[in-house]
Amino acid sequence: MSGRQRIIRDTADSIVRRAQATIYLLALAWFVLLSAGCAENAARAEAPTEVWDVFYIGEAKVGHARSQSQKVEEEGRKLERVDNTTQLTLDRLGQSVTIEMQVTNFEAPNGDLLRFDSNVKLANMPMTAKGYVADGKLNVEGRVQGQAVKTIVDCPAGTGGIDAVERSLSSKPLKPGEKRQLKMFLPMFNVVADVILTAGDFEDTGLLEGKNARLLKIDNEAVVPGQGPIRSTAWTDQQGTLLKSVERGGMGVTTYRTSRENALREGSGAKADLINLSIVKIMPAPRDPHRAKKIVYRVKLADGNPAKVFPSSPSQIVKSLGPEEAEITAVAIRPESELAGAKPSPPTDGDRKPNVLIQSDDAKVVELAGQVVPKETDPWKVAVALERHVRDSMKTADFSQALASAAEVARNRRGDCTEYAVLLAALARARGIAARVVVGLVYAPSLGGFGFHMWDEVWIKDRWIALDATRAQGGIGGGHLKLSDANLADGSPTSFLPVYQVMGKLKVNVISEEP
Repeated sequence: MSGRQRIIRDTADSIVRRAQATIYLLALAWFVLLSAGCAENAARAEAPTEVWDVFYIGEAKVGHARSQSQKVEEEGRKLERVDNTTQLTLDRLGQSVTIEMQVTNFEAPNGDLLRFDSNVKLANMPMTAKGYVADGKLNVEGRVQGQAVKTIVDCPAGTGGIDAVERSLSSKPLKPGEKRQLKMFLPMFNVVADVILTAGDFEDTGLLEGKNARLLKIDNEAVVPGQGPIRSTAWTDQQGTLLKSVERGGMGVTTYRTSRENALREGSGAKADLINLSIVKIMPAPRDPHRAKKIVYRVKLADGNPAKVFPSSPSQIVKSLGPEEAEITAVAIRPESELAGAKPSPPTDGDRKPNVLIQSDDAKVVELAGQVVPKETDPWKVAVALERHVRDSMKTADFSQALASAAEVARNRRGDCTEYAVLLAALARARGIAARVVVGLVYAPSLGGFGFHMWDEVWIKDRWIALDATRAQGGIGGGHLKLSDANLADGSPTSFLPVYQVMGKLKVNVISEEP
């Protein structure tokens, strides 16, 4: 390996190392929303009632949530108003990144969602939305990076708001062995999740400050259409009050019901090292994965089916070996490669047009795109030149960001792999090349395993070909494993949810490597 190749590899590894927490942060918001509490016995509350929750990763306190519920009257209608405020702060290599969420729901007395307002800030990325239910549809109008986005979501009768789980449990406590299904709307993601609650039995359960209580154990499985299940375990008392929940997989975030004073008290324990916690170790180490023509991996996913999580395509052939095991063949694809595996789906309008995060019509983006090989007409040569330009033009990374837009990155040239990816996608679209971002894992030698990462795919002739601007080697080899792709048209971080499905539950082994 030459000195320049080593510098490029080490720089790319550094970006991956720091970007892992960014990608996990976006996925983690899913669990925070599912874990948000509501005021106890909200349906019976005449005056405002308030509860507090606190979040831990291991011994490290990472955030808190406040929920308030009260009955209100509007134009002669009796409604329930539920307010939830959540703050979660995570560390990555000495820098803190914060999620702040404020959600207000107005619900019918039976808990059906009527309308909502939300204000979410993922580090530097503000997202606001409001919506109302009419004729079984939730009409959502949001703003991401200052730009308006409208979405219509199916919202059948019985769909609850952010407090749906705890409202159901407190109004009618589960009994041992009982199973219940409900629907709840998740703001920020703008999706309706199917939630399945399965009660086990009462058991001694550890709470804060060394306390124990005899609580009912409940398995919680939440499913969004097009995504796999996200699982957690909760514990309630005999009245159905939710006192504790733990995510299964991920970082093992634990939520406790607590007092206001304890929730707001600054944590005294050691901070969680999110980077090391999120590394997926691999044995044996591949020799030169990013220049390999093909690598065959054996992947095991605890509590899930990897063949349903990792998508099949010409560049990633997935073969099921059982309910929790699969063989994944990562193939280096170029314009002249013979295609095998699943037939690629052609690009949609969303892969070509500008949107709130990939502003390919922004004046600065258009200017930059036009400066790179301006006379070249071969789309593959243009795409490779753009990939190299993004890598060479990015400055010292600012890792306090979550997901900046392409227009912002085009001006400040700062960020981690997420910023590299949105900028490259915007530049490609500005040159008439369909492009989308990809979320998955990349092998980083300095990590000794896989780290979570974002890169791009561009449509050339009859196929999607991956490009990674953090490495800029004219396409990728066998060192990337794809989880999902997205054109980011709605500005929602839903495409990051597959990361949450595999975080902390994945084992990867190399079976063979073809240089």
